[in-house]
Amino acid sequence: NVWSIIRNVDREKLPPRKKDPRLLSLTNMIEKQYSGYAIVSMRTVGDQPGQKFPNYLTEWKKLPSGMLIAPHKITLAGQAGGFQAQSIPFPISDSSPAMLPAVGFNSRGQLKSGRDEVIPLVSGSVMHEQDRFGNYRPSRPDVQVNGGYEDTVENGQFKPAYHHQIRINSMTGRALLEEWPSEEELK
Repeated sequence: NVWSIIRNVDREKLPPRKKDPRLLSLTNMIEKQYSGYAIVSMRTVGDQPGQKFPNYLTEWKKLPSGMLIAPHKITLAGQAGGFQAQSIPFPISDSSPAMLPAVGFNSRGQLKSGRDEVIPLVSGSVMHEQDRFGNYRPSRPDVQVNGGYEDTVENGQFKPAYHHQIRINSMTGRALLEEWPSEEELK
């Protein structure tokens, strides 16, 4: 939860002009929940064994408007069906580490998990509670998924079939966008 991280950074209760710049970065991250991503290197060539000097290789980016990572991949982080959870400095490299959903790669570009990673994409929106001044309130966002999947029956159980998903090959680390044809395209 982004709010618990914000509370940790803001524990000094500094006046607004003296705020930690990491706090501004964190509040800017609120709008990227379920759609934000960045590439982080936890180690670099030349680092001493056991020493980590994390470095963000990209800025935080956001999926196109209306696209989200399927919520279960985030909410089940560290459990079956979700992303792996990893301690990563957040939101910038000199921040305190936080447990975040992540896809991990080894030094050869292979997935650390040893299995393909599937990232289902859905269409929807994330709404945040705001006060009368337009500031975000510290609460969980309301995630509305309104498309991008269909419920199918497999072995007598409902299972979502996603229209778009990113599949990362465990051996090569290459990502491929898989698109499933809509009913109109099949006709």
